[in-house]
This record gives sequence, C-alpha cells and structure tokens, in this order.
Amino acid sequence: EITMSVPNAPGLIERLTAEYADRILIGAGTILDVEQAENCVAAGSKFIVSPIFRREIVEFCWEKEIAVFPAGLTPNEIFAASESGADGVKIFPANSIGGAGYLKSVKAVFPHIRLMPTGGVNLETINDFLQAGAFAVGIGSELADAGLLQSGRAAEITIRARQFVEKLNTA
Repeated sequence: EITMSVPNAPGLIERLTAEYADRILIGAGTILDVEQAENCVAAGSKFIVSPIFRREIVEFCWEKEIAVFPAGLTPNEIFAASESGADGVKIFPANSIGGAGYLKSVKAVFPHIRLMPTGGVNLETINDFLQAGAFAVGIGSELADAGLLQSGRAAEITIRARQFVEKLNTA
C-alpha cells in the first residue's frame, strides 16, 4: 500500500506496478476523495484503503472492480461502511480505542463484517488481532519505517517482513 502522504504517490504506484505487478499486489492508501482514487487506479492500484468512509469512493471502486477498505471506528461507522458494499472495514486507529479487545467486541455484534485493524499492529499484537477476528491487518511503521529506508537499512524491512510472516504462519 502506497499512501497518499508519499510524494507523487500515483507516480510511484505506476512505477511499482510496471516492475512488480506480477509478484505483488499494489494498492493505494490514505485516499480521501474520488479524484485521488481515480488517479491511483489509473496508475495501476488494485485496492484502495481510506482512513475515512465516503460512499462515493466505495461506489467508484465497485464500478472499477477494485477492492476497497474504508475506515470506521464506532459501530455505526463500521456498519455504514460495510453496508455500502466495502470489501472490508479498516478499524483505525485500533490501538487508540482498545486494540484487539475492541475488535473482539465489535466482531461479537457484527460477525459478518470483515475487519482490518491498523494502528498498533506489531509483532507482539498481531496474533491477538487475528484471534479477535481480524480477516487482515495493516502494518505500517512497524514494518516499513521510513528511517530505515533513509539510513540505507532497507534489508531490515525484509527481516521484519519475515518475522511477521513467521507470526502469521504460527497464528
């Protein structure tokens, strides 16, 4: 997921898609409006993630057959996002509202809604989120810390990725 906070995110999505589309699924995050979604889909994005819920973004993605994951935090927001036709609902920021315990409570009320927590997902909490009912998790700086890239330590991201995969395989 390339977030819109990255300078020229659509351009980066286009370059990564040209080089890696046969090996990885590239998508766009922090999408706030349809125009951003349009630009990223035109660049090759295969999924859209948003920190908010806007029905028009979901509708655009459905028209383009692109997976879409708007955010919700309260039960009302989560339900509205799901009912709009979203492929899943991003729970953001999960760590600020109770982490895996909150997710478990939401799943008790909405067992049919696919929830993807982000914010606070790390090597210590990932299994808790999965056991609480997450169908997927979003991992940001715990995986790809910008400081590692800027200091030329990109190999550490690979090490972190392997650690997360190991955790997933044992979950």
